[in-house]
Amino acid sequence: MSKEIADKFRVMADRIEKNTGEPFGGCVMIFPPGDNIEPIELLWLDAKTDIPSFWGTIRAKCDIAVAEHANQSRMGQAFRR
Repeated sequence: MSKEIADKFRVMADRIEKNTGEPFGGCVMIFPPGDNIEPIELLWLDAKTDIPSFWGTIRAKCDIAVAEHANQSRMGQAFRR
């Protein structure tokens, strides 16, 4: 599993390196624990993006992931009864 995660970082590094024509606007990769949970990966190529928008987008993505996980947990509990 750790090789797969490291490979995703390499892919992101390649994306950053290959986009030399665009200004770098920011990057984030978040890998939650667990085997089958999708990471959050974002690459901004617009350096004009303001900092609050950058962090707000990351926070929104995290909020969505938390809500989806909570919903899946509730659905799983409903089927176990």
